[in-house]
Amino acid sequence: MVLLAEKLYFNVVIPPTPAHFADNDNHRPDILDIVLLKGAALKVSCIEPLQFLNSDHRHVLMRLGSLTKDCPPLVKTITNWQEVSTELKEIDTSILNSIPNDIVSTDDIDNAIDVLTDHVRTVVDDSSRIVPANTGRSCLETLAN
Repeated sequence: MVLLAEKLYFNVVIPPTPAHFADNDNHRPDILDIVLLKGAALKVSCIEPLQFLNSDHRHVLMRLGSLTKDCPPLVKTITNWQEVSTELKEIDTSILNSIPNDIVSTDDIDNAIDVLTDHVRTVVDDSSRIVPANTGRSCLETLAN
């Protein structure tokens, strides 16, 4: 099997423990289930025999995930960019008024940058909300549980 898999460029994935337990005590537990993968842009995040089934053969659960993430995000952030634009046009605020009119040192520059950066972050955060992702895709792990 290994030679054939190498020759055909397959990846062989097997569970770490036996999944078949014969009724005959003369037969040892065995692994009947194997997975052959070729050119799959997926990673195997888990492969295991399911222990709760009453049978001489336990079904095997294999969880596959993308190479970058296992599941799509459960939430997403929606930002009202029109509101951000309107808020950033307002220049007479206590935060922005804390920046001195005469910037004479690198410390003054660093302080002004920090104040502006914090102001933009606050405006964006205040104009954003977190909502369920509802992408229509579901995680294989969720389906398996």
